[in-house]
Amino acid sequence: KHVLIRDVAYATVPKAERSRLHDRYGRWLESSLGDRRHEIADIVAFHAEQAFLLARELRPAGAADLGRRALDLLLEAAASAYEREDTHAALNLYERARSVADAIGATPIENAVIAGRIVLVRDALASARPAAGDVDAAIELATAAAPNKVLPELLTLRARLLVDESGPAAVRPILHQALEAARQTGDADLITQAMFEVAFNHYYAAELVEMRRLLAEAREHVKRSGSKRTGLILFWLGRTAVYQGDLTAASSLVDESIAALPYKSKWFRAIEHLARASRAQQQGDPATAVIEAHTGQALFREVGQPNFIASTGWAIGEAMLDLGDYAGARDVLAEALDLFTRRGQRGQIPEVQARLARALVRLGDIAAARTHAEGATATAMESDLESRFISAIALAEVREADGDLPEADRLFREAVGFMEPSGIGNALAETREQYARFLMRHGRAEEARGQLDMARAFWSDPLAARHRERIDALLRSTRPRTMSI
Repeated sequence: KHVLIRDVAYATVPKAERSRLHDRYGRWLESSLGDRRHEIADIVAFHAEQAFLLARELRPAGAADLGRRALDLLLEAAASAYEREDTHAALNLYERARSVADAIGATPIENAVIAGRIVLVRDALASARPAAGDVDAAIELATAAAPNKVLPELLTLRARLLVDESGPAAVRPILHQALEAARQTGDADLITQAMFEVAFNHYYAAELVEMRRLLAEAREHVKRSGSKRTGLILFWLGRTAVYQGDLTAASSLVDESIAALPYKSKWFRAIEHLARASRAQQQGDPATAVIEAHTGQALFREVGQPNFIASTGWAIGEAMLDLGDYAGARDVLAEALDLFTRRGQRGQIPEVQARLARALVRLGDIAAARTHAEGATATAMESDLESRFISAIALAEVREADGDLPEADRLFREAVGFMEPSGIGNALAETREQYARFLMRHGRAEEARGQLDMARAFWSDPLAARHRERIDALLRSTRPRTMSI
């Protein structure tokens, strides 16, 4: 019963007998659980691995069958962990599989999958993105063994590493190559993911109509195929509904996306909370958004994925700004900015940096706010309209704090101007509201009413009541007070 007694007893068993016991026990576990054996795939794999390692010490030539069984089971357990986003377990299992593969000689596809998945999982866990050379080497190995399930994922990762420097149009051929590689496997989930990546590329190019069309195609694919990636497509279709002000449709799509999540692992539970936080913020409920995003972030911290820790920090910070908790917003946004910066994620950096600047303006730290607002403006990609609008607002607020009101006014008007044709209606409404607040602060109530009326008109959906109430309060404060007689 005591751990030391157990270890000593285990050590007294001869290695040959230990190998046989591990093998027999693993096989018994498999047969006793039947269809439920996948629930303990990692335990079965451990016993097969130990049986092989011990046998190999004693008779290397005679351990090949045990090695083949160990590799098959380790790869099965690793794939299961990878699919449910249990990244620490997946990395451990793939690295152990690589050791066994090196010992017994694996197939080209097995070697490609092991090498590729290690690169992909390390990217998810690391504070810095992988070197392009490492990704290219894994792509070369996977291409030589194609078709296989890792090649589409590696090509997608390569496109993500290139998009900030080269632009969305330049990496589109790589994403189409990934989609074709996914189709060659016939794997419905891989095809769905690749279709999403192609669609999302058009978001970066500010081509929202094409993005919606491609997401609709992906939705038809998941209906036909039963793909477990349904939730991803539904969530982003919901985002496009928000752009059009249809919060009712967006909320329904969020519910559908949550119901479609295939696992209850920590990562997927965190995704559920992040989706709820996003919906709450879209509906003008920052208090609920903070609670949901905090819960999601705690789970992402346990999983250990910096990108998602930063993403939930961004959500928390944005909601805290709306609640007036500027010190809290500063702290979480500073951490998110640090994580995104270390990972070189240029698409996210200006969004977070601009919101950090807005928190700092309200805290009176104008010098730091200026640095971040100017940095956000400089790094925002021309085609990334959501980064550009929030960066322009942040810089306008800094110029206002500096006392340069004409420049602040120009920046607000510029933000309204480039958001008007964008198709991102919720961002345009926010820009109009922030401009109106600026106008009201400087005695220009009549101009403010025009911006507020247009912002209010956008929020016509029944679930946008909080937005209308907030804007109505601002409109009341713009009306001249009448003296009672």
